[in-house]
Amino acid sequence: MSGIAFAVLDTSSEAGDPAVAARARSLTVSALRWGYFGDILEGASIDQLLSRARAERYDYCFIQSYGHTVTERAGPHGSRTSNFFDRLRQWLPANEFLVAGAAVAATKGGYGLLSRCLLVDLRRYHEVGAPSFGANVSRCPAGARPVTNLRPDPAVSGSKHPFPGAGLVAASLARGLPVAGFGADLDDFLVDFGSDLSGCPQALAAWGRQAEAAPSGVFVLNYEPYRDVEEPPEGFGPPISALYSVAAGLKPNRILHTHGFDRQTRIVFFDYSERALEFRRVLLSDWSGRDYPGFLRGLFNSLDPATHYYLWPGARRDAVDWTEMERLWQAEIERWGGEDIIADHWARYRLLPHRFVPCNLLTAPSSLLAEIEEDAGAVIWWSNAFCTTYSAWRYTLEEKQRIYDDWIRALAAKAPRAFVYGSDHSNSSVNCISAGEYCRRYLLDGGDPLRARYFYRHEMRF
Repeated sequence: MSGIAFAVLDTSSEAGDPAVAARARSLTVSALRWGYFGDILEGASIDQLLSRARAERYDYCFIQSYGHTVTERAGPHGSRTSNFFDRLRQWLPANEFLVAGAAVAATKGGYGLLSRCLLVDLRRYHEVGAPSFGANVSRCPAGARPVTNLRPDPAVSGSKHPFPGAGLVAASLARGLPVAGFGADLDDFLVDFGSDLSGCPQALAAWGRQAEAAPSGVFVLNYEPYRDVEEPPEGFGPPISALYSVAAGLKPNRILHTHGFDRQTRIVFFDYSERALEFRRVLLSDWSGRDYPGFLRGLFNSLDPATHYYLWPGARRDAVDWTEMERLWQAEIERWGGEDIIADHWARYRLLPHRFVPCNLLTAPSSLLAEIEEDAGAVIWWSNAFCTTYSAWRYTLEEKQRIYDDWIRALAAKAPRAFVYGSDHSNSSVNCISAGEYCRRYLLDGGDPLRARYFYRHEMRF
């Protein structure tokens, strides 16, 4: 998302409780981090954020208040899903605007803007003299009313009476540009829980249910691509001595295939989902390496009915589009170079020694650390275990950072030569680097959840 500054407006004073404000902030930033990995600006006023974005030479500034979130509709890699960030890329060149957001008609005449969510074209903002926004206003004051779409009209003025955003409205209309919201294409991805988390209770409850279901979840396909593991990192010498991996999809096998393994390679699966570990046990014992969709048909009827399968938006275990599943399997076959290659790999893989370790990296990583041995041939993949709906629901940004800091220190102390793959507490990619070197560089950086980090060979979307 180069050219777009993503920013959060500090509206903690509206929450009434510092703990609620911290949680609202965490939900806003965590949701952004599922699709945006650059620096995030933060400030107490719209004017401050726009000034910083201009100074850092961004083209646009997208501002959200605490509790305002971008929803995620993820699916397996290659599935036909869309996301807010792709839609925004398409929306920008198709729309002429100075500012987009929620316009309001003031009580005594004139117009302004609410500050919950705004998108500003910074080039035009500079051209019209960077008018001051004024105070933050999250809700329509008494007597004011929302306005869906303000069109340029000599009878309409945005500056007759002082109201936040009036200067931006007036400047926009004077240039012949309407002031409107984002339209259905973008609004469909935006949910505002409010700074006090009292808004959209059904959506907030749905987030909670998803977080509660996570420890019973199973990824039968990988949501992230394989790009980071297609080539071994510099300094790695095959074969893999031990692979420590979350129990998700077929990416663990892709790591083994591209990095090399032999009969002595140890496999240690760890996961906070016991059902994910059971999935890997059943996969190991019952799958032949061919016709994965056929295997899954039987699996969905045999595992615990409380298992939460991560598929694509709208899919359920009892309502699977098997044509889509077959299409995704064919894409997997193409990535490997043929089903025969997968089957041959699988036959060799099934002979390896396996361990299945219940482990929640966020609360008790010691069970995994006890399994890890210091070895130059070790590889560990934890995916985005530290930046998920589960972690965002339970922890603030600072709590996630502390948890992650402790994990990285402990891993580097136990196995400094192990090569690591995954993402950090802010979903910044980590790959093709040893645990010891990564720990050194990460701690020097400081781990700020609002800052971008570049400790990877490939940037990934998890």
